[in-house]
Amino acid sequence: MRFEGTSAYVATQDLKVAVNAAIALERPLLIKGEPGTGKTVLAIEIAKAIGAPLPDAFLRRCFFHYIRFPDPETMTAIIEVHFPGIKQRLVAEALKLFYEIRDVPGLKKKPSTSELLDWLKLLMVEDIGPETLRERDPKKLIPPLHGALIKNEQDVRLFERLAFMTRRDGR
Repeated sequence: MRFEGTSAYVATQDLKVAVNAAIALERPLLIKGEPGTGKTVLAIEIAKAIGAPLPDAFLRRCFFHYIRFPDPETMTAIIEVHFPGIKQRLVAEALKLFYEIRDVPGLKKKPSTSELLDWLKLLMVEDIGPETLRERDPKKLIPPLHGALIKNEQDVRLFERLAFMTRRDGR
């Protein structure tokens, strides 16, 4: 039995190797990673794929793998699983902004995959196009519908301060 991902779960090559190593060794698989990297869904999908009860972990018996946060290419595939046929220009602009937000120094809680998917859904419901996301107006440093991505007041204040400094410096 080999795990290659499922129709509901996009698995990177290194993750497939880890899962299949654990299967071959007949050991539990210990998965760690940032919130939103798909740890819980992975466990459910592996159990379904191999017809096993749900992956009880005991550290000393496990094959260990850390799931890195998805890169833009993997994230695009994940988005396509959740929103088949979504406009690629919207995805491209949303991903650019999403990863820029994740890279802001001092952010208390980086937005996760789940939050990105919620944000994309809201962008589609509100019919917000890629051109709106592409705007780099210093007065609009915080993205539209940012409440889906930025989950605490400390991070909102951080973005407000950044917007203020950008306006003040005339950028």
